[in-house]
Amino acid sequence: MGPARTAVMFSADSKETYTLYYPENLLGFCRYDFTKFKNRCLELCEQCEDAGRYYPDKAKSIADGISGCHCFYAHNRDIFGDIALDFMIFCLCGNSNISYEEMRRELVHFENDFEKVMYARLSEYRFGKGINGWELLSLAQEYARKKLGFICSGFASAEESDARRNYFDSVFAAAASDSEHYPDEFASVRFSRMGRLGIKDGEGDPRKRPDPKFDAAAMDIFRKIADDKRLENAPKKGMKAVYPKAMYCPESLFAAIDLELDLLADSGMLLRRCTGCGKFYLYGGGEERCKHCGIKPGAANDPVIKKLARTFAKVQRQVGKNVTEQEFLKWREVYDNMLAGAEQGIANPHELAAFSFMSDRLCDKGGNSH
Repeated sequence: MGPARTAVMFSADSKETYTLYYPENLLGFCRYDFTKFKNRCLELCEQCEDAGRYYPDKAKSIADGISGCHCFYAHNRDIFGDIALDFMIFCLCGNSNISYEEMRRELVHFENDFEKVMYARLSEYRFGKGINGWELLSLAQEYARKKLGFICSGFASAEESDARRNYFDSVFAAAASDSEHYPDEFASVRFSRMGRLGIKDGEGDPRKRPDPKFDAAAMDIFRKIADDKRLENAPKKGMKAVYPKAMYCPESLFAAIDLELDLLADSGMLLRRCTGCGKFYLYGGGEERCKHCGIKPGAANDPVIKKLARTFAKVQRQVGKNVTEQEFLKWREVYDNMLAGAEQGIANPHELAAFSFMSDRLCDKGGNSH
């Protein structure tokens, strides 16, 4: 994807800084597969029900297992610390077709440790001290996919993509207003220089009169550092790495998703979804090919190229499973030749059929591409 695009982030939870790589982080979140997480949660749920007790260490291990889904998740674990339990509750309520509150009332007279833990967690939902982390994570992934797909549909210019982003946000804001919510309740991102993490960008009521007590406090503090030797003896070099230009502190997962899209737009880069393999890639304009399957914009309308694109997507999904990296590279050489022939209109039907058969065999049996 070319040179890394990064931003320095700050976690109010861990009080640590970390690096956001965009749009790689967002694209990884959109395609992240939670199947293993779900299966492990269901297995733990059966153990808990059979034993009548909860296993917090196992639950933590499961939660840690998906720390790579999004950098906000990895650095804000107070929100997602009970996500394994949240998934169990989500499934148990869904299987019984009851709400969280109905389940909470059923567990008022809990009979074992597992029911006690669930009742306590459901009470946190009830009294606004917590939310279901699994619902949040799964809906946020759906939100990211939906918004990314809406913004990046077609091959619009940067201005058109920006307009689509603003349109999506305006629809979201209107729905929030109808629900008597304000966007800054869930879309706030603190933007600060190093050492000024308390300042929020674009927030607050502009009609509110300035409070002189803040200036009074600032004057008192400045008097203390006016002759501070640390300013006189500051290092001449190397400060850029320690004190970056800007730091961002998203206050919600939804805000982190929006921030990444905003940073990408501000960088002047465009993301596009390939009409062939369906993957997103950074797009510079014109006839630039997809960075994944090599197909030109719009070329997938050709039936032969469309079939090649579907085959490419199928094989690539199996890399690391039935297909090794080495096997994929060998297969890719044949694919590129097939694609070149299709683009020139000289594709041989027999060779295409043989290539399709070989690709299916590679995926289904983990064979080689010889």
